[in-house]
Amino acid sequence: MAITITTEITEPTSGTEVQGAVTLKVHAVSSTHIKMVDVNMDGGLWNHCTFVEGSDTDQRWEYSWDTSELANRSYVIGARTLV
Repeated sequence: MAITITTEITEPTSGTEVQGAVTLKVHAVSSTHIKMVDVNMDGGLWNHCTFVEGSDTDQRWEYSWDTSELANRSYVIGARTLV
C-alpha cells in the first residue's frame, strides 16, 4: 500500500510581508503515523517544528522564525512531513 502525504504551509500565505518573530504554521496529513514536520528557508537546513494538535495522521505544527536580522527580500519556505 502506498503512503500518501500532504504538507501545506498555512501561514504566512505566499506573498505576505513579515518582520521580526514570525510563526510558520504547517498542516500535515498522511495515510500513516506522522513522526515530525520540518521547514527550511531558501533550501537551507531543515528546522524541526513543534507539534500543536491533531490525530495520528492529521496534525498542525509550528515553527518560530526570527527574521529580524535578515535582508528585506523574498524567501522561499519549504516544508516536509516525515513518517
